[in-house]
Amino acid sequence: MIVGAVATIRHRLDHCVVFDLDGTLVDTEPTLEWAINTAFDDVGLPTLHRGAARQHIGHGLDHFVHSAMREVASTTVGERLLSAVAGRFHALLLADPCHGASPRLGAVELLEQLDAHGVAVGLCTNKSIAMAAAVLRGMDLDRHIGVRVGGDTLAERKPSPEPLRRCLRRLGHTSESSLYVGDSAIDVATARAAGTPVVVVRGGYEQADIDTLGADAVIDELIDLIDLRGTTPATTDLVPRHHLNRRTMS
Repeated sequence: MIVGAVATIRHRLDHCVVFDLDGTLVDTEPTLEWAINTAFDDVGLPTLHRGAARQHIGHGLDHFVHSAMREVASTTVGERLLSAVAGRFHALLLADPCHGASPRLGAVELLEQLDAHGVAVGLCTNKSIAMAAAVLRGMDLDRHIGVRVGGDTLAERKPSPEPLRRCLRRLGHTSESSLYVGDSAIDVATARAAGTPVVVVRGGYEQADIDTLGADAVIDELIDLIDLRGTTPATTDLVPRHHLNRRTMS
């Protein structure tokens, strides 16, 4: 049992926490699947099978469209068709950014708790800032998140460390006092490059084995971080470095 990482995470949960969006704070796979399949159907393309959208999530919406089209198209996709699909896809998301989506278990409670304790909270996502803001508003999460950095905020996006560094600077913190929470290898690489400890939550959109990503801790749900904030130092002695969950902490 190694307590070091757990103690560090507990400490940073009292100061500054930055979250990824899709797959971490919210489950937007139903939204993206609905929008892309509607756009495909409108132009006569085959649609994605249920659950297939998640493998295309994580690099921003433009990449999502390109990647999904490569999966369903039997021939090379022309620019005109690509533009038509992308335009329809974005229009659908703007009109209904939370279609079928929901906050992840514990997201609302965790954000409320961090807010109540004066913890600085930010968002660092590869989604465009306008679309991320629309999702947060639609789920009434925006009031808890002071700073947002999107995939179009800077010239670089995750896994570059610059978006996370920008978010931390705007929050008035550094990597020494902050924690990043995500769901993917991209999030781990981003945090590592920025020098920030990272927690990965299971059940997101990462295709690889979560336990092999090298995060400081892996949790089952965001609600586990609420449990962690309430544990005493004696309790954390029982928690393995790379896996925290409600069962081991109760």
